[in-house]
Amino acid sequence: MTGGRVAALAAIFAVIVACGDSTASSPTPTSTPPPPPVIELAPGEPVVVGISAALSGDQMSLGLDIADAAEMAADGRTVAGHPVRVVRVDDGCTDAEQAV
Repeated sequence: MTGGRVAALAAIFAVIVACGDSTASSPTPTSTPPPPPVIELAPGEPVVVGISAALSGDQMSLGLDIADAAEMAADGRTVAGHPVRVVRVDDGCTDAEQAV
């Protein structure tokens, strides 16, 4: 290396070291939160999946497609031996008084 390159590298190193904040404190570690409680189902009890979609009004065709797709995906499926049941709820998308 030439003298000019060594001097340039030394200057860059000095700037990097000088820019470090030696008074900054390290973040305080926090503990990991406990896992959520386990939900236990009785044998044969279904896992219920709720679908909130526009089942009436202007967006009904889209909402029905979404709900139908969820039911088709769940049809005949099980989760840890429990059947999956889909519950449809109209979100009232076109009615401000009813909207979820």
